Amino acid sequence: MYNTDDQVLINKIKNVANDTRYVEKKEVAFKDSLRELRGLKRSNALVNSKKGNEFEWLTFNILSYMFPISSKWGGKSLPDGIIGFDKDDKKFAFWDAKKYDYTKLSNYAKKRKGGIGKDVKYVLKSIEEEDTYEEGKLRYYIFVTSNTQKSDFLELRGILDQKVENERDRSNLFKKLKLIKFCCINLPELVKLGAIVEEKKSYENLQRRSQEFELAFEQLLNTNDGYVSEHEIDRLILPLTTQKIFIPDKDKHRID
Repeated sequence: MYNTDDQVLINKIKNVANDTRYVEKKEVAFKDSLRELRGLKRSNALVNSKKGNEFEWLTFNILSYMFPISSKWGGKSLPDGIIGFDKDDKKFAFWDAKKYDYTKLSNYAKKRKGGIGKDVKYVLKSIEEEDTYEEGKLRYYIFVTSNTQKSDFLELRGILDQKVENERDRSNLFKKLKLIKFCCINLPELVKLGAIVEEKKSYENLQRRSQEFELAFEQLLNTNDGYVSEHEIDRLILPLTTQKIFIPDKDKHRID
C-alpha cells in the first residue's frame, strides 16, 4: 500500500471501509459490547473490577458504531480515543474512559502528578498542532465513567478552571483551552445511546440523518453543564431514529 500514490491509497482505504465483512464485524462488536455494558450496569461490577482496559474497548465499540470518524488511541501521551463531526466546520472530541464513580473523578483531578494535568496536556498538544485529525479542530473532551455524580463532575471543572487561571504565562494556548468543553457520560447514558441504535432500522435512520445527529450530539454535550443525562438523550437523539414522513401540502405542492 505504501508503494502507491495518494489517491490509490485513499481508494484502497475506502474500499476496506465499505467492505461488507468490515461492517458486519463492527456491528457484532457493537452488540457484544452493549450486552456486556448492560451486564456491568446491572451488577455495578465495573468500579470494583479490573476491567479498566476492557472498558476502553467497550466504549470504543459503541462510539465507533455511531460515528464513522472514530479511532481508538490510548497510551502515555494520548487519550483513549477520538470521534469526529464531519460537517463543513470539522470538530472533534477526545474521550477518555475511567471506571470512576461518585467522588473519584474529582479525586483524580486533584492528583499532584498526572490527574487532570495529564488530560490538559493532551488538549494543549492538540491545540498547539491544530491538526488533531485531518484538518479538524478539537472542541470537546469527554470523560466516560461508571457513575460520576454531577456535583463531582462540576468540582473537576472547577479544578480545571483554576489550573487555567494559574497558567497565564502560556496565555495564548490557555485562551484556546477555555474554548474546549469538558463533558461527562456515565455508563447508564452510554448504554442508553447504544440502545437507541440497537435496532437495525433505527441505526440506518440515524446514519441517513448523520449531520442532524452530529448537531444533536453537540447540543447534548453543551446542555446541562456538559453532564449528559438520559432525559436529554431521549429529547435530542431518539427522535432522529424515526424516519421522516413527507406529507404534501395541497397549497404548496402540486400533485399531478
